[in-house]
Amino acid sequence: MKIKYLLIAFLAVFLLSQSACRKETVLVWMIYNETVCSDPWGDASLSNCDKNTNIFQYFIAKDIFVHEIRYTNDGTSGVNTGCSESTGTRIWCQIKEKHMSSLLSLGFQQSGT
Repeated sequence: MKIKYLLIAFLAVFLLSQSACRKETVLVWMIYNETVCSDPWGDASLSNCDKNTNIFQYFIAKDIFVHEIRYTNDGTSGVNTGCSESTGTRIWCQIKEKHMSSLLSLGFQQSGT
């Protein structure tokens, strides 16, 4: 009988210790100002659906999972048609916080929200 109670107590302690080891995943939004044709996943003429596919594939190749992608047209667009000129579209990618530095090095900015 004592073995049964010891086994239950051991199991309870083990389960509690495992749940305490789990880290909460913190997601952050990163913003990229789309360019006419110098983005690593393709140019601005692609549909948002094709851009989504390309962005997901681009980051998966870098072992970064993008949880969600959104587009807004609240950026500043350039006055000429140079390849690196901004289109005014902002690409929002939601990622794990631990991948922020990788996206910052690619020209993303951290969202204030």
